[in-house]
Amino acid sequence: MSQESYILIAICIVIALGSSIVMNILKKKTYNELVTCLQNQDYHRFDELIKSSKVKFFFPPFNIDYIKLNRYILAEDRRNTDQMFEHIVKHRLNKKQKQEVYIKGFNYYIALDYKPKAKEFYDLVQTLDNAQIKRETDRLYDTYILNGYKYLDEMIDELDDVEETYRGPNEYLISLMYKNKGDDAKAKEYLDLAEKHMTMLDKELSEKFKKNAKNRAM
Repeated sequence: MSQESYILIAICIVIALGSSIVMNILKKKTYNELVTCLQNQDYHRFDELIKSSKVKFFFPPFNIDYIKLNRYILAEDRRNTDQMFEHIVKHRLNKKQKQEVYIKGFNYYIALDYKPKAKEFYDLVQTLDNAQIKRETDRLYDTYILNGYKYLDEMIDELDDVEETYRGPNEYLISLMYKNKGDDAKAKEYLDLAEKHMTMLDKELSEKFKKNAKNRAM
């Protein structure tokens, strides 16, 4: 191969790498624009941007639908949220996408105490090949939807393995289980513990955020 051929190949590689870098920069910029719209609750600008040709060029259909789903949830738009969930679950999803959508749907409808939809997504979660996730949804479904306390003893036993700062969410769930059981005194005891540890966690995360911001500024 001649020297000129080597030079030509090298130039083509450099051009290809340069194009790839530029595309990644533009893609990240577009994504950041969408996120900024959501952070600022500028839904009008978001709706315009999400329909743009550059978004369709940079992102596959699932990613576009998923960020639209988040937009509707943040805007507390129940009708469009319901429709987007229905739209997404009808499509062929890979394992990771199924896990993200099914868990999000389950948590969303649990929070709304909308039992029919919570049951629908609970059943979808049970089709996942992840025993830990299915176990966690079992606990939430039993506590929030069935008003049960079947997992009370095992959750109390597990608290010893959780660092104190991070016990808040588990203690809150235990509090609900005691409430379902009719033991108001224990429910209040664990609710107070949950609030204490959630405050500790919030303080810790806030300090870490300030420290990281300071390090970036240096």
